Amino acid sequence: MDLSANDVREVRFGTTRIRAGYDISEVDEFLDRVEKSIAEYTDNYRRVQDEAEALRSQVQQIQGRLEAIQAEQAERDELEEARSQPMDPDSTAENPVVVLAPTGAESTEALDGLRRIRDDVRHMLQRQLELVDSVQVPGVPDAPDAPDSPDSPDSMR
Repeated sequence: MDLSANDVREVRFGTTRIRAGYDISEVDEFLDRVEKSIAEYTDNYRRVQDEAEALRSQVQQIQGRLEAIQAEQAERDELEEARSQPMDPDSTAENPVVVLAPTGAESTEALDGLRRIRDDVRHMLQRQLELVDSVQVPGVPDAPDAPDSPDSPDSMR
């Protein structure tokens, strides 16, 4: 049984003939209806709140899955692009290339960690090269790229 605010506003109780006041049974009956309606509204409100929370949780899970799928797709695209690039056999002979393929969200996180480490090492090596290049030894000409220089490892064999 639904009870509206208008029903509460317009309720009229009869008076008793024995003494002044309202008929207690009418008031009790009305209060029972009010109690039942409030209980139903409260239950419905709680149910809707629970459903909303469950939907929010599902949305978060789906967003997490979507982000993981997008990251995997981006990695696949990068791999595909790298595979389509022509390879220089001389550079790969001295610098072998390792390709890792992700298999899930955990491996994606691991690959991200490896990429950060790779970038950090690359940055440190670049700084070291800059330091080595900045050193000037008196009496020795600058020839960092000359393969036949007397100090090169190939000429010491």
